[in-house]
Amino acid sequence: MYEEIESGTKNNRKGLNQLIQDAKDQKFDVILAKELSRLARNVPFAYKLKEILTKCRIHLKTLDGTVNTLNNDQDKFGLYAWLYEQESNKTSKRIPAFD
Repeated sequence: MYEEIESGTKNNRKGLNQLIQDAKDQKFDVILAKELSRLARNVPFAYKLKEILTKCRIHLKTLDGTVNTLNNDQDKFGLYAWLYEQESNKTSKRIPAFD
């Protein structure tokens, strides 16, 4: 199990980096995530992750049913990656930055 407390908008996250390394090391064959946004909230990184998983023959299944590569159900991967990125951008604009 991988635990992550950092924002899904960031690519350099300890838990995610470990998951990616373990995928490359073939330590598992399926990632089960609540939803795609838990892994990535920006389109370029989502596709980079998808490429890594495909190359390593790692399946991705989301509990919300949007992605399930076990059943070759990934037609809407790009759409959901884009939607989560847009949602994240809108949230960032609504919340003031405290520096």
